[in-house]
Amino acid sequence: MGISPYAAIVIGSKNMLMKVYEISGGKGFRTVDEIRYEYELGKEAYFTRKITFAQIEEICNVLMEFQQRMREYAITEFRCYATSAIRNAKNQVSVLNQIKIRTGQLKILAVRRIRSRKVTAVI
Repeated sequence: MGISPYAAIVIGSKNMLMKVYEISGGKGFRTVDEIRYEYELGKEAYFTRKITFAQIEEICNVLMEFQQRMREYAITEFRCYATSAIRNAKNQVSVLNQIKIRTGQLKILAVRRIRSRKVTAVI
């Protein structure tokens, strides 16, 4: 088996992170790149329990930048996880729908857990 590129994206309350990995049958995972975007989604989201239009725009813009980087690495396999700021938002369904509409290829696949934290959705 050859080397396959893979990306994992986390939409957190204080930052968005994308890690790019090479997966090899014999050697396992190797981190190739890490891109972090700092922002303040959590503060307002936890207080109002809503994600604002401006915050959705910011999330989508960063995700589109991440998608461009994935194209540069020829990544076809990836997962995008949304954490508690989105999970606890009253407008969660609307937020996830907007992300899906605006980013094109990012789709909601399943609800899962990462480690001991609940995760809203795999996008």
